[in-house]
Amino acid sequence: FMVLVIGGLFGILSKSGAVDAGLERLLSAVRGNVYWLVSCLMLIFALGSTLLGLASEYLLIIPLMVELARRLGMSNLIGLAIVTVAVKVGYLSSITNPLPLTIAQPLLGLPIFSGAGLRAVFFAIYLLVGIGFMLWVIKRAGFTKGADLALETKPLSPRHFIMLITLLIGIGGLVYAS
Repeated sequence: FMVLVIGGLFGILSKSGAVDAGLERLLSAVRGNVYWLVSCLMLIFALGSTLLGLASEYLLIIPLMVELARRLGMSNLIGLAIVTVAVKVGYLSSITNPLPLTIAQPLLGLPIFSGAGLRAVFFAIYLLVGIGFMLWVIKRAGFTKGADLALETKPLSPRHFIMLITLLIGIGGLVYAS
């Protein structure tokens, strides 16, 4: 049911042009530096996963990343991979992720959050490898630093702004509820 609702939501946002306008503003904010943008997005997704246990909540983000990849002339798979690689990196290391820590560690007789320092080291290593891999894939796909990007720098219309703020509030509410 959630996938159906999310699909409808992004159908409405795409038809209204809010997704395209928001992505244009995001790309112009980073001045077309996709490598920096992907690195920052992956860091944010991985932190949400390792600290809060977010995984299925990122279903909302996948269509945005696929649209971002499509806007940049890349494969849809790259857009999906930006999210999934980061989420798996975070979930594997689970620094303070409440789901595996409150279930798995007590089953083994370990104090909750023991070994967090070591998991933080592994998180940093996995994240660097994951980001490096994604940047290599993007470069291999033929993307060169903003060479072919024609960015529109006009401000968002009030309608698009309200729609995107509503989307962000919805994502924030979903994260807060989990």
